[in-house]
Amino acid sequence: MVWKALWVTAVLPPRVEGTIPVASGRRIGFSEFGPHDGRPVFWFHGTPGARRQVPAEARSMAWDQGLRIVGIDRPGIGSSTPHVYGQVLDFAADMEIVMAGLGIDRFAVVGLSGGGPYALAMARRFPDRAVGVGVLGGVAPRSGSMPPMVVLLPWPDGLPPSSGSGGSPCL
Repeated sequence: MVWKALWVTAVLPPRVEGTIPVASGRRIGFSEFGPHDGRPVFWFHGTPGARRQVPAEARSMAWDQGLRIVGIDRPGIGSSTPHVYGQVLDFAADMEIVMAGLGIDRFAVVGLSGGGPYALAMARRFPDRAVGVGVLGGVAPRSGSMPPMVVLLPWPDGLPPSSGSGGSPCL
């Protein structure tokens, strides 16, 4: 029998975690990875999942590339208060409060699986603030309604710059 050494990559913990109060006494939980002054990227976890579902490689890359990755707990998950929205787009109203609390104006957003519709809702609600959106293995909402959308956003080379815009439009 031949034994091979297994190298385990250290998983970096969040730089900071907490909750932010939103409407009606509810709270939204978050975890941040990378420098506080990095370019903001919201990460919406899959289903199931939670704010810490940011991959180990992305956590390291956040520090290397100057990204402020903010993992968000959707309502009823992790440290967020349970809540049922009338439609997925309503989630963005809570996120506007979260962004103000975290001091974030322009951002990129990534949604994994069940987080995909929430990422698209952010792009729809904040077309002048969302500099890029990515959906990884996205799924459609199983209930509620969301108006049809086609979002054209500037996507500069790499990830969103800290200021300015450019690049070519993408869907």
